[in-house]
Amino acid sequence: MNGHNRHEKIEIQELPTFYRFPFIKVNVIDDVEQIDFLLSGHFTVEDMTGECGLDSLIGEARWRVAVEASAPAKFQYGISIHEFFQPQQAEKLAGKLQGKGYEPKIQTFGYQWQLGEDRRFKNSSYRVFLDGFPTIREARRIQRHLVDFYQPTIYKYRAREARGVIEMFDVNYNQSIKCSGPIKLTPRERNSVISLLNILGRSDVMEFPDLYNIQFRINDIGKLQCVAEMDIEAYVGGLLTVQYQENYPDSYLETLAITMRSWVAANWGRLHKGEAYQFCSTDHCYYLSGLGTQPRRVLDIVKETKGFVLTCEGEICNTPSHLVCGGHTEKLENISDSDPKSYLKAFFDRAGYEPPPEVPVRLDNEEAIEIWINSKPDVHCNFSRKKDVENFQKFRQYFRWEIEYARHELEEIISKKTEEEIGTLYDIIPLKRGKSGRLLEVEILGSRQNVKLVGDQAVREAFAEERLPSSCFIIRTEMDEHGIPTAFVFFGAGNGDGIGMCQLGAISKAFSGQPAMEI
Repeated sequence: MNGHNRHEKIEIQELPTFYRFPFIKVNVIDDVEQIDFLLSGHFTVEDMTGECGLDSLIGEARWRVAVEASAPAKFQYGISIHEFFQPQQAEKLAGKLQGKGYEPKIQTFGYQWQLGEDRRFKNSSYRVFLDGFPTIREARRIQRHLVDFYQPTIYKYRAREARGVIEMFDVNYNQSIKCSGPIKLTPRERNSVISLLNILGRSDVMEFPDLYNIQFRINDIGKLQCVAEMDIEAYVGGLLTVQYQENYPDSYLETLAITMRSWVAANWGRLHKGEAYQFCSTDHCYYLSGLGTQPRRVLDIVKETKGFVLTCEGEICNTPSHLVCGGHTEKLENISDSDPKSYLKAFFDRAGYEPPPEVPVRLDNEEAIEIWINSKPDVHCNFSRKKDVENFQKFRQYFRWEIEYARHELEEIISKKTEEEIGTLYDIIPLKRGKSGRLLEVEILGSRQNVKLVGDQAVREAFAEERLPSSCFIIRTEMDEHGIPTAFVFFGAGNGDGIGMCQLGAISKAFSGQPAMEI
């Protein structure tokens, strides 16, 4: 795995049968008013309470599902303080927090299942958190008292579920069903196919053959979401299809299949606690565009690697990846509020993990990071130095990147994302960087108030409509004649949080002839 500690015992192990492994539930579509779909085959349709439904749907027909009426969920804020892999450690921290006057809680994530007749795998973790804050400002006030001792991150959770009515009907309105809960379609025979049409105004089709079931639900903002349930190998094939390019070497595709399968097994039940699904189809997890037409090479790779996962010291490895590390990966505990993993460390993305000669050894200070971002070091994911490899533009554009905002434009984004009115934006001050130079804490200086941001995700989201490619960046401020900022230019390195495998670095290794295990 690209970027792991070479002294750790990382192995590929075949687990050909996942005994009692739960089906994967994936949120494949979210935040839409309606979904059109085609059915081919025989299906049972019912709401999740079993109160209303159609006995069966047979044959090919076009259907639509839509929200008739809804009320969005109501939210409060919580602070995730730390995630442990041993319950005793979580209980110890909770006791310390109680001694300081807080009211901490412990939440268990994960799942346990059989990997063989006499072997079990348990991926449980234990999160210590505070909740019940009515506003993000209240949560930030408490976060400031904890940040010197922990790496607390703020999250939003539902205090009241969304409610509404979903209607499903065929285009001729000969058959219809209307429910106050989710609607579930279950195939009653093999080779049945559900095809989702015109997703988000696009002309493409998302096909889901041989599903366990598919569900239409009301999401937190009162719109539709679609959750598909499937086998783990079908899910891996769908993920690999999204990533696939014809010119990828087989060793890279094998690497992706094994690391994706390992990541799914290690994170089942941990990433979307309290949701109706375990994984989403965004860059928070992995994009999924259906399970229909898959390239022959993808089918062959999934079949050849079926059941193979990465293990370390007898446990399945949590194997995240990101598009481009920018030349240096980051260690898990700097990005996540969790215990470290021995195989998720921070390294230069090059042979021997040694720094290139033209850059500083340490990147966690401002002088070093400016040199780093303004350089083009000889690392695996710098394709501008590789003359024998095709131009992977979707990757290369993020090795080093630049984004510019007018001051008023950035002020509006910050206000929207932080829910704080900062007034005139004067400066953005780096406070703490990780091993890769990624920003872990910053302070926004405004005429009305200052706002402190903690965590890679909070930093990336505060300065973009969605999020910045990476938190490894420096800022150049342009001033008017009175010394007031007029524009802010972000210069950055990489795309993603830097944890785990750098995909472009892995592609580079594959082109150089390295097999999957070495990658």
